[in-house]
Amino acid sequence: MSEKQEIQETQETKETKETKNDETKKETEKKEEKEEKKKTVEKKEKKKTNKPNEKKETKKKKVRSKSKTKKRRGSKKKTSTSTKQPIVKQVNPEEKLNSLTKDLFTNVTEYAQGQFKIVKEDFTALQEMNELSTNKYSQMKQKSSQVLKELHTIEEKESSIKPYLDSIDTIVLNVDDLYKTVQELDSYSKNLQQAFVQLENSVRDRNRKIKASSKRKDPMKSTALPTDISQITKQIYLSDYFTACNERVIKKYRISHIVRLLEDPNSGRIENVTYFYRNWEDTFSYFIIEDLIELFNFVGESLKTKKNRILFHCFAGVSRSSSAVISYLMRKKNCSYEKAHKLVHKKRPIIFPNSSFVFQLKLWKEMGFSLEGDSKPHQTYNLLSSQSRIWKIYNNTLKGILFQSKKLTEKEQSKLCEQVLLEIVQQIKKEKILIPNTISDNLLTKVQNEDQLLLKFFQDSLNIRYRFWCRTKKPKGDNFVTLLEKLYTFGDLENSFNN
Repeated sequence: MSEKQEIQETQETKETKETKNDETKKETEKKEEKEEKKKTVEKKEKKKTNKPNEKKETKKKKVRSKSKTKKRRGSKKKTSTSTKQPIVKQVNPEEKLNSLTKDLFTNVTEYAQGQFKIVKEDFTALQEMNELSTNKYSQMKQKSSQVLKELHTIEEKESSIKPYLDSIDTIVLNVDDLYKTVQELDSYSKNLQQAFVQLENSVRDRNRKIKASSKRKDPMKSTALPTDISQITKQIYLSDYFTACNERVIKKYRISHIVRLLEDPNSGRIENVTYFYRNWEDTFSYFIIEDLIELFNFVGESLKTKKNRILFHCFAGVSRSSSAVISYLMRKKNCSYEKAHKLVHKKRPIIFPNSSFVFQLKLWKEMGFSLEGDSKPHQTYNLLSSQSRIWKIYNNTLKGILFQSKKLTEKEQSKLCEQVLLEIVQQIKKEKILIPNTISDNLLTKVQNEDQLLLKFFQDSLNIRYRFWCRTKKPKGDNFVTLLEKLYTFGDLENSFNN
């Protein structure tokens, strides 16, 4: 590009020189024309001044001619024999030479002065051109230095973006495998949906029977009171949401404490009953181990007095509340998951904890019911907790950003994607999320710095979440922004059940 610009500038300088030379020639021609006009005007003025003199001379000539004719007439009469010779005026050659030399000298001086003026103007024009060329050369030098700096910055940016692009390619390549798991989850979700419908119908029927039985005179003595409550031990009960909101049932079984594992903490609350509330989501993504210690302490303190009785409930009394009861029995009796599950299943056959809760409860037993330690179960716990926290960060960062990507171009989308990933890495640092040592050692062989390590760990955890949660079809296109948008909008199975 620099050579082309120099050629163009040389051409422009030549053209400017030619134009200036033409202008100088035109100016000289105009000056010569003006001088010629002045000379013609001066000649005319001289003629005007000489006209009266010429008239006088013509009159004198006429008088002389008359006198001559008279003399000739007289001479004819006298018949003189002598003949008059013509008078010739003699002119000095030196005077002629002097006049000619003067004329030549004046002409030469005028011509030389005109040429000197032209040369002087050309010289000034060349000086101006030289100054302009030096200024342009300095400007071109500055521009070339700026361009070199920009090229260096672009190369640095390309080197920094390369790992992000490689990680994006890996995510796109994993989409095919994830789609197969999504199809399996579709079939599983349909079965779960049917089971939930059956449970809702059974709960509605039981509530109708409860309302019908409430019209009797002595409902407390009635043995035909249908309730969806199961007594697991002397002090522990398990039920669904509607039974836990029925004040008559709570009074009948003398429930003093309730463990509620639903979204709404205030609906259907009963007076003189203490509540323990946690919003457990019945999904494969929710992490319950962090709440088990507080839950165990609450249940232990509430059951110190023998009169107190505690009721665990979720929406249907199938997955969340049963997992909470099993976790308490496992720690209280120091038994395995299978033994605690059998004990609860005998009293309530409809329990069915989801596979994620089962895995976490088994891990809880391997960890020795404590969160502190360096064993492999503790490392897997740290991994799962960090992944769940990363997923929350991921959801929070994408709420206001991803839905703008549809209006942007591909370049703007790639820039936006890079910004999202950098924001996620910064928030992971703020949250002080720790990666297990074994995983960080393996990842450090593939990446170069800490930011890339956190980003790689985030992408791996995101792939794992996508296998468990994503319920949509294969995303169209290879753009990472669309993939993230699909992950955000279809990331939760519980929301898909309501559709």
